[in-house]
Amino acid sequence: MANAETVSFVLENTSFKNGWHIYSEYTNCSVVQKNGMLFFKDNITTGLKFVNDNSVLTQDFNTLQFYFFFEGENNTNFTVLLSEDVSNRKKTNGFVETITFTAQPNVTNKIVLPINIQRTRFMTLKLGEGQTLRNENVRIKDLKFSDEEPFIETDAVELSSNQLVIFDPIVWQCENGATNILIMFGVLSIFFMLI
Repeated sequence: MANAETVSFVLENTSFKNGWHIYSEYTNCSVVQKNGMLFFKDNITTGLKFVNDNSVLTQDFNTLQFYFFFEGENNTNFTVLLSEDVSNRKKTNGFVETITFTAQPNVTNKIVLPINIQRTRFMTLKLGEGQTLRNENVRIKDLKFSDEEPFIETDAVELSSNQLVIFDPIVWQCENGATNILIMFGVLSIFFMLI
């Protein structure tokens, strides 16, 4: 498990941490069931967007780390944008840090991205420029800032396309009001599992 002194979680296990939550301009937050398990997915073309209520100091951290899974046929480029300014995320001149990474399809990737930004409030994960996916839904787990270069394991379970251990849907929040839909889905799922 990760040492609390070396990481700052955006998302850990079944809940958001340290003031982070889902930010969405669309209604594409969804919860689906696969092999009897519930997990969160989002469409990468519109981007997975996370926002913090307050500015987060990241100057003591060297990397952004997370488990990442997508379905596809080829290795694909993705982009992470970190910004302190939520209202104007296209600002440059040190306000936005853009990091590109390549991930392998149909396996759980352990992503470690170097960061240099001093503080942030807004994070976007999106498909790389010029890239396409037939299935544009992706999954993300245990998103965290770390002062370590090696990947810090937070889940001993090996994930695959048939074994996805993701999150309790009730904790996911969209600023556009999709929270109620997720809560209702979670309650109904629990009800049907009990009968």
